[in-house]
Amino acid sequence: MLASILFLIVIILAIIGFISETAQEPDTTACYTPSSTPVWHDNPVETVQIQGGFYRYYFFNLNQGNRKKIAISTSGPAIDLMITDAENFKKYENSFTDGGSWDAWNSLKIIKTDYIFTAPADGTYYGILDNTPLPTSGVHAEKDVRVQATFSIYY
Repeated sequence: MLASILFLIVIILAIIGFISETAQEPDTTACYTPSSTPVWHDNPVETVQIQGGFYRYYFFNLNQGNRKKIAISTSGPAIDLMITDAENFKKYENSFTDGGSWDAWNSLKIIKTDYIFTAPADGTYYGILDNTPLPTSGVHAEKDVRVQATFSIYY
């Protein structure tokens, strides 16, 4: 009888441990992209939910002088939009662990904007929808935000 009660207690504790382990909040200090590969489309139009502390990025190839129009509209909370080249995108990703800095063309704390980016050189550029505490002059990632992003060639 005592063995049955102890076995039942162990089972109940295991179930409670499993439930509490799977119900933990996500680590909002980690950098995150919702997919294992970056988003690439000729002209992506997408609506995404970006949790506080997370970011989403897109990449596109441009020749020097090419222009890309990025239209952003949020559900209310602000988001940061940053455009970087490939080298600075790596620095941005590393900044979450090493505290380093990066260079970017920014439009910070936006709710709705049309941003025109002109490529200074041939290369791959990254459009980052950032809802993290970085950069410190940007949003403070306290709320989830729903973002509609449109990327198009601008003539």
